[in-house]
Amino acid sequence: SNHAEFKTRELEAENQAQRARLAVAQAQLEAVKTENRAYLAKVSSQERETKLLQTQLEEQDDVISGLRKQIASLKGTGSESSDLVARTEKENRDLQQKVVQQEAQ
Repeated sequence: SNHAEFKTRELEAENQAQRARLAVAQAQLEAVKTENRAYLAKVSSQERETKLLQTQLEEQDDVISGLRKQIASLKGTGSESSDLVARTEKENRDLQQKVVQQEAQ
């Protein structure tokens, strides 16, 4: 009977120690879950920020592309203008030469 009581108390003490270890493990698990939730919220926030930056980058690329087309178009216009100026100047010189030649005759 004494041995049975001793064994029972021994098992009860071991049971209490296991309950304490279980409580610590559960608390650690909850802490890890909380940490994970915070991490996932941060990841989600970074994903949103990344998508926003991606969208802004695409918009800027579109603007840059549009500006490059305008620049190319304006350069084209500029070379056409300078060609026109050059042709006009040549025609003027030719006419002046004709005038000089006619006056000489």
